[in-house]
Amino acid sequence: MLSIGIAQIQNSTDVPRNVRTMRKCLALLALKDVNLVVFPECSLTGFSPKLTASTPAELGGYIDEFSQWSRDHDIAVVLPTALTDGAIYNTGFYIHQGKATPFYKLGLTPSETGFFSTPADYTKSVFSLRGFRFLPLICMEAQQDPWTYFKPGDVDFLLWPGYWGWEKDDLWSPLKKDGDPNPIFQNVAQWRVPLIQANFAYNEGKAPEIRGPHGLSRVVGSDNTLCFQAAFHRESCFWFTLEKSADACVVSGFRELVMEPAYTQNA
Repeated sequence: MLSIGIAQIQNSTDVPRNVRTMRKCLALLALKDVNLVVFPECSLTGFSPKLTASTPAELGGYIDEFSQWSRDHDIAVVLPTALTDGAIYNTGFYIHQGKATPFYKLGLTPSETGFFSTPADYTKSVFSLRGFRFLPLICMEAQQDPWTYFKPGDVDFLLWPGYWGWEKDDLWSPLKKDGDPNPIFQNVAQWRVPLIQANFAYNEGKAPEIRGPHGLSRVVGSDNTLCFQAAFHRESCFWFTLEKSADACVVSGFRELVMEPAYTQNA
C-alpha cells in the first residue's frame, strides 16, 4: 500500500510565502502518515514568465531543507519549480531519502516556449517508491500522444502536477464542454493506470472570477472514472491510498482538509 498526499496551494511568485505554505502542508500530511507528498507545477517559484527568484543559489537552501525533511520523516516529496540556470527550465525534484533527483518538462505549450527551455539529451525516468512505479507528467504532457514518455507496463500510476484551468462545472468525460475531444480522458483510457493531479488553487493577485487554475485537483482511477476532486478556489491538502490488485492499482480512502483563509493575496 502507498499513501499519497497532495498539496493544492496558491500560485505565487513570492518564494518565501510559498515555502511557508509548503512547510505547513508537509507538517499536516506527515501527521496523516503519507509516504509521498506532491506539489503543483512550478510551485516553489510560482508559474510565471516574471520570476522573482529561481537560480540554484536562490533555491538551493530550500531544496536542501526539503531534502533533509524527507530524510528525517521518511516521506518522499515531488517538488516542482522553475529553475534559471543559463536558461529557464520547468523542472522539479523527486526527493527520496535525502536525495533530490531532477526531472524536466519537455512538452511545452507554444506560449511557454517563449520563456522555458528544455535540456538537451534528457529523457524522463520512472521513479519507484515502496514497490510502486510512477512518472511525473507536467501539465500539457498529460494530453500529448499517450506513449510519448513511457511504454505500456512501465508505471503503476502517473502524477500530474499541472497548472490547469478546470471550471467548477467541468465533467470528466470523453468530450469537453465545447464538444471537442478530451485528450486526457482518451489517454487515461489507454494508460489504464490512476492519474493523480496536483493543481493550483488560484493565482496570486487575481480575482477569483479570472480564468486560470481554480483548484479541483483530480484523481482518476485506472478504470477512467473520476474518483475525487479537491476544493474549488481553496488551498487544501488531501490524502488517500493506492493498493495493487491483480490487474490494477486501486485508489481509495480520500480525505481533505481545506485551509483558511479562502482567498488571500498577502498571507
